[in-house]
Amino acid sequence: MKRKMVIAAVAVAVVVVVGLVLVASNLDKIIKIGVEKGGTLVLGVPTTLEKATVAVREGTVGLDGLVLGSPEGFAEPSMFELAHAHTTVDIGSLRKEELVIHEVIIDGPKITLEFAGGTTNWGTVLERLEREPKDEEAKQKSQKKLRVDRIVFSNGKIRIAGFPVAGSATVPLPTLEITDLAPADGTSQTVGGVLADVIRSLYKSILAAATDVVPTEQIEKLGKEAFAAVGDATATAKEAGEAVGEAAKDATEKAKGLLRGVLPGLKDEE
Repeated sequence: MKRKMVIAAVAVAVVVVVGLVLVASNLDKIIKIGVEKGGTLVLGVPTTLEKATVAVREGTVGLDGLVLGSPEGFAEPSMFELAHAHTTVDIGSLRKEELVIHEVIIDGPKITLEFAGGTTNWGTVLERLEREPKDEEAKQKSQKKLRVDRIVFSNGKIRIAGFPVAGSATVPLPTLEITDLAPADGTSQTVGGVLADVIRSLYKSILAAATDVVPTEQIEKLGKEAFAAVGDATATAKEAGEAVGEAAKDATEKAKGLLRGVLPGLKDEE
């Protein structure tokens, strides 16, 4: 009897070990599929990833060849392309309810800001993220718990599309570091919530950079939400400008005038 129990225990142990080995050996594929399906469902744009490379001992995940397609109604083949992203992950959290990502380094992304139908590709995606996902599977994906401590975008390039005046202009994306993704009350954030926060911050930086080549009086076609982003970026520029001169003040006044044209009755303090 004891011998049978020992044999059964050994068999179970072997099955568990084999299962763990199979899971570990397929983590690359599992993450690749997760990124592609999750990105497509939550963002609402075709998402493809060439490969994911997991180093379990180091707790790192490399993402190579990440491409976000354009939302419906836009002509460009993609809105975001990245050769490589380096992430530091709590590997143990992959099997838990909340996935913990300590750091994401995104270097050299190629970003397309496309204008169409009075809005932009990034504004369209952000609007989707800020709405309740209608698709049940997308809703489940967006409600999964996620904690991201730090994201850095560096050496990015923004190409302007769908705006004749700008032609094929390309402008640099200022280095962007996002560290305030965790809710102040300590509760867990969802995948959809984290992505909305990241894209909101990135969109603001994209718009601020685009104003170097796109006339501000033309950007008003983007609507109230885009103007809020431009206003935030201008406010930041104003704070920096107080130390260097009146240039930022002039830019702020122009932005206020632009905002008044879109939002009648807007007061200076607003």
